[in-house]
Amino acid sequence: EANAYEFQSGSVVQLLEKLTIRFKDERLALQKAEINSKHNFEMLLQQLTTNIKRNSDSASEKSAMRAGRLKDAATAKGDLEVTTQAKTEDEQTLSDTITNCQSKSQEFEENQVTRAEEVKAIQ
Repeated sequence: EANAYEFQSGSVVQLLEKLTIRFKDERLALQKAEINSKHNFEMLLQQLTTNIKRNSDSASEKSAMRAGRLKDAATAKGDLEVTTQAKTEDEQTLSDTITNCQSKSQEFEENQVTRAEEVKAIQ
C-alpha cells in the first residue's frame, strides 16, 4: 500500500516557482528603478550645487560692481561740487573783469575828450 500515495503538492510547488520568478522580476525592476532614481537625484543635486555656486559668484560680482558704482557716484558728486564752486568763482571773476574793463573804457573815453579839449586849447 505504500505505492498508493501520490505526490499532490505539484500545483503548490509550481505556484511557488512562478511566484519566485515573479518576485525576482519585480525585485530586478525595483532595483533598476532605484538606481535610476538615485542617478536622477545625484544629477539634480549636482545641478542645484552648480546653480548655488553660480548664483553666489554672481551675487558677489554684483555687490562688488555696486560698491564700485557707489564709489564712482561719490567721486562724481565731489567733482561736481568742486566744478560748481570753480564755475561760480570764474563767473565772479568774469563779472569783475567786465566791470573793470567798462570803467577803464569809460575813463579812457573821458580822458580822450579831455585831451582833445586840451589840444584845442593849446592851439
